[in-house]
Amino acid sequence: MIFAMERAMGTFRNKPMYAVLRKNAFKATMDGEIVSKAWLGEFYRLKEKIFIDYTVINKLEKKFKPWTPDEYQSISII
Repeated sequence: MIFAMERAMGTFRNKPMYAVLRKNAFKATMDGEIVSKAWLGEFYRLKEKIFIDYTVINKLEKKFKPWTPDEYQSISII
């Protein structure tokens, strides 16, 4: 870590090198809106790829007794 800190400080002190580094860093960045839209598109793509094992769901459904809204009894947590 000390070496990394010394290297960073050396780069900062070398103004011409630091200017080139900053210029390249700004060129390498992307607009936040573009990045956000790309991630949103990826999430929507992945949403369609979610695997659901229906055998597990069917087994779980069999463990629970049938239920109707008429059987609902509210509770008070106050």
